Amino acid sequence: MTDFYHLDADDTSVVIDTAGSQPVLLYIGPRLANGFDLSSIAVSDTRQEPFACKPEEAPLSLLPLIAAGHTGEPGLEVHRHGVSWDTFPKV
Repeated sequence: MTDFYHLDADDTSVVIDTAGSQPVLLYIGPRLANGFDLSSIAVSDTRQEPFACKPEEAPLSLLPLIAAGHTGEPGLEVHRHGVSWDTFPKV
């Protein structure tokens, strides 16, 4: 099974990485050449760790969740009448 899905249109490419627990959008932009090494996009997605920062940043997921470390607005919100909890679905 491949870890990357490469979707093409006439002038646009989308690359999705499914290696982790959630699908991650790695690239959306101008069309990539045939035979482009998709793993190079995953490597370029890593960044230097700034001072006083979490050692690992949550990936840009198709469904960002607090349980996965995402600090912004969640992609799925649920509630249970005031009892705190969070979901962490797996694909």
